[in-house]
Amino acid sequence: MTTRRAILTCLPLAALAAALPARAALRPGEDEAFFEKYKAPEGSSFFISNTPKSEKGERMVVRGMVMDRDKKPIPNASVYIYHTDADGRYNTTEPRPGFGGENPRLHAYMRTDAVGRYVYGGVRPAAYPGLTLPAHVHFVVQADGFQPRVFELWFEGDPMIKEDHLAGQAKDPDRFLIRAAVRDTNRVWQITNDIVLERK
Repeated sequence: MTTRRAILTCLPLAALAAALPARAALRPGEDEAFFEKYKAPEGSSFFISNTPKSEKGERMVVRGMVMDRDKKPIPNASVYIYHTDADGRYNTTEPRPGFGGENPRLHAYMRTDAVGRYVYGGVRPAAYPGLTLPAHVHFVVQADGFQPRVFELWFEGDPMIKEDHLAGQAKDPDRFLIRAAVRDTNRVWQITNDIVLERK
């Protein structure tokens, strides 16, 4: 998957509480082969925490529900997540900032449980070195009978999120979400990200 390096837009802070249904047209490359590549195998767990203790960086947990427009949970939805490490790199073999997302070290394939839940534990990503795009987590979410969704999650309070990021949110409102990140008593960042899928 090619990583976007340009400065992108995201939802205004007033809209953070709502998880928007996917309506935007798919982008070039987001075809049947793309979604097949990022589809979690049947039987995958709804909970993945596969980052080794030796991985440097601040820990985070991203959790939420996948649901339809009526807030009914979607069981067995495929959720693929990937992101950079604490140095802002997807892997150790790609020296160019913002590249390497097609082969990331830190990623997970999950299937939602019977009530639509997913939970991912990892390290909080860093921004690409030398670039101005805020740190983010990539999602590819799909389920039988629903339109697939591809988006990035950004972290509320990130100083790299500027007014110009927010100004163009109407162009692609479902592609870039900002979610609150709150540290718990163990200093783990807790992020809730519910996801709405639109029926086909």
